Amino acid sequence: MVSAKTKEGNIFVRTAAFFKSKAFQRAVIVVVTVTAAFFIVHSGTAPKKYKLELGKVSKYTILAPRDVVNEIKSRQNAEKAASALPEVMSEITGASVDMLNGIYGFFRYLKEGRDALDSGSRGGNAGAGTEIYEVNRFLRRVEELGVPLSDEQAAYLLLRTGADELNRFENAVVGLISEAVKKDITKDNLAESVIGFQNRLQSVSLNQELKNIGASVIKAVLKPNKSVDTKATEERRNEILNDPKYKEIVAKGKPVIYAGDTVTEEKYRMLEELNLLEESGFDFVLAGGLLMIILLLTALLLLYMRSFCGQVLQKRDELVLLAAIILFTLLLARLINEYSALAIPVFIAPMLIAILIDLKLAIMVNLVLAVAISFITKGNLDFLFITVISGSFGAFLVHKANQRSTLSIAGLLVGLLNLFITVCFGAIEKMEVR
Repeated sequence: MVSAKTKEGNIFVRTAAFFKSKAFQRAVIVVVTVTAAFFIVHSGTAPKKYKLELGKVSKYTILAPRDVVNEIKSRQNAEKAASALPEVMSEITGASVDMLNGIYGFFRYLKEGRDALDSGSRGGNAGAGTEIYEVNRFLRRVEELGVPLSDEQAAYLLLRTGADELNRFENAVVGLISEAVKKDITKDNLAESVIGFQNRLQSVSLNQELKNIGASVIKAVLKPNKSVDTKATEERRNEILNDPKYKEIVAKGKPVIYAGDTVTEEKYRMLEELNLLEESGFDFVLAGGLLMIILLLTALLLLYMRSFCGQVLQKRDELVLLAAIILFTLLLARLINEYSALAIPVFIAPMLIAILIDLKLAIMVNLVLAVAISFITKGNLDFLFITVISGSFGAFLVHKANQRSTLSIAGLLVGLLNLFITVCFGAIEKMEVR
């Protein structure tokens, strides 16, 4: 029967054996390398943060690392356009017809009253009683139309206005009302519309008494013929508020704020959106995305090594050497990128790996490093192409080299190749080589 002490001893032995195993050691090397690589690349990728205060003067000219929307300005542009949008009107059924019926009815009753008086005069029956009757009848009829006239005004129209002047009066008032029904008259602008048409009547060649009567008729007949469709108006304004054409965007590489500018709220919000302020805190989205890319590149490299360089995975010393070369290259890139991305000597890594470990592995590591360091260089395409091409050529040039002179020549050729590729990019971009 095995004692408890013996069991504990066996567990300790198995645990010690696990920690000494090649699988555990390889896992530790990979984890440490990935962690260190992530922090190096993240330190070069994360944008520089600035200490700014609202209302204070900026000491820095800050460029946008990516396109950013000026939300406050965009909102102001959209709201200005929305406020300038005319309200959507809907027709009030029968309102225009009522106005026309009212004005035509008014002059019809006036004509019928004058005709009755003329007939009585020709028949010898006209007298004070008849005149009073027709005046009262006319007042009752126009009152039904909502037109308030005094006895004196009614008598003036029926008894003391000449036919020619009355025709001019009718043409002027009917013309104004006919024009009014074509316009958008609402409850809000009714008073303004009435005054406008009354003023226009004042410019017509009529005596003042007829102008005063006409003003009363216009005020009585005009009514709202349109109402504001609140729902449709709100929908149209919302469309404008969401229309992307009103967005104001600061493009990548353009200044968000210049040194000496006052830090306004809109600029502060853009800098906050870009995570360029010290108080913005840690950008977990950037870190998470970058970590995923580093893990994918690591998985790709491990799968490649398993398929084509399996012997390297089995040798701890070569794995340590590979990890050291990768981290050294990343650290070198991080430091030199502060001065010039094109000066980063990434080709050293594939050349060293080709000499010390394996040519096929050197080509793959060069590709992985080019992608990883491109985050540090903020996506510099010139650097990416130069690294892929010159690094691969460098690995082939030093493969099986065993003399210093050969290595020196290979280094010189890679340098010349970098220069040549740079010139080619300058020609492609139609820029002068400086």
